[in-house]
Amino acid sequence: MRYLLLSLLCAVSVTVCAYAPGDWQLLGSTHAASAPNDFYYYKVAQINNASDTYASILEISIQGDPKFYEQQGTFVVRIDKAAATTTRFDGLEVRCTSGNAAAASFYIYNNALWLRANYKGGNIYYRSAADFNNSPVTASPFSQTTTAPTGFVKSINGFGMKCDFINSVYYPLPYVDKQGNYYVGGKLGVGMDTATAPVHIINGKQEIRLGTGTSTSGYKLDIGVNDDGVNFFNNSIVRGYNFKGNTSTLFSINEYGNISIGKPSTRALRLDMDGILRNTGPVTFFGPGTVNDSTGGTLKRGLHVDNGANTSWDLLTLKNNTSTMLRVDGAGNVSIGAGNSKAYKLAVDGTLGARRIKVEQVSWADFVFDEDYVLPSLQEVSAFIKQHKHLPGIPAAEEVKKEGVDLGEMNKKLLQKVEELTLYLIELKNENRQQQEDLNKLKEQLKNGK
Repeated sequence: MRYLLLSLLCAVSVTVCAYAPGDWQLLGSTHAASAPNDFYYYKVAQINNASDTYASILEISIQGDPKFYEQQGTFVVRIDKAAATTTRFDGLEVRCTSGNAAAASFYIYNNALWLRANYKGGNIYYRSAADFNNSPVTASPFSQTTTAPTGFVKSINGFGMKCDFINSVYYPLPYVDKQGNYYVGGKLGVGMDTATAPVHIINGKQEIRLGTGTSTSGYKLDIGVNDDGVNFFNNSIVRGYNFKGNTSTLFSINEYGNISIGKPSTRALRLDMDGILRNTGPVTFFGPGTVNDSTGGTLKRGLHVDNGANTSWDLLTLKNNTSTMLRVDGAGNVSIGAGNSKAYKLAVDGTLGARRIKVEQVSWADFVFDEDYVLPSLQEVSAFIKQHKHLPGIPAAEEVKKEGVDLGEMNKKLLQKVEELTLYLIELKNENRQQQEDLNKLKEQLKNGK
């Protein structure tokens, strides 16, 4: 019944619209008016005359139930045909330009195009954006039927499609789904004219290719999937991972997980390298959790840096040829760009960029609104400013220059001043209201001659 009422309302709304050539016109309802409200299928384009020449652009808009944003979608159809081609189109393209790409299903023949809305509760509209020769649009009622088409060469629902009927080749076109996700059915190329892999990126001399050539093994790269970090998989029992230079393999991990650096891969050693590994400090390497630290305490994994009992020794220092860039001292204090952390847990000499900084506070400034709070008079504030050149409770410039600013405490003080200012405004508003009332009484007395 709901679909019947929507259909009647849509039909009534259409009858009051006057359409000029090129304007949107009603193709038909999304569904039959009577139960069970089956979907309607429409033939929107066909070869109307064998000798026609088509260079046409047709727009189709699916307007499903307006209460649901995902039930709408607008599509562009391009059809090309030479006069000498009498029994089929030469080319056809369908793609979604706005809304939900899955709002409609298209059934592609080499000589016709059918469609169906994928949601009920509305209408389907069309308009001819351009007919540079003849028009392939089917005459109303567009072969309306509730029977699904059969024998089509391609059907699409989401991906667009570019059809080369001359060579019987069909290319899926990318689309954006109702949640803004982008999908590519063919190759994705960046920085080049012709991609040679499903994903192919070139930036100057840098190049990334995924899935190129012939591969007998499956490969997969996961980054942050289910918060599981970076994972690179292959299903081969004989192939590993290689990092190559111009003339040789620089680094490789074989199928057993053994690592080779600067030399061919080995199957015998966990780590095999041609070169120098230098360690001049108290750095300890532990195995997979089966070795205790030197004091017999907690099990260690991975890389463990231990400076012993002397907290004056740094745990970590990163330097370039001019200065220390990052330092972790023996007490765990970190300094970045600063020579000394000055006992701060984190000291940064430079600009700190962050999307969000959270400062935890024990107290806040809402005490200003307590009944027993004594609000300084404006005269008192004025006298303080005149004498000290800053607001009461706010540190002076010299103090800030010397001691810095506690962000949490300063935000609290600033909020206190905002709340005090709000109370001043409320008092001023009340005084203005009283003055206005007194003024109105005086005007009324003067008007009455009193």
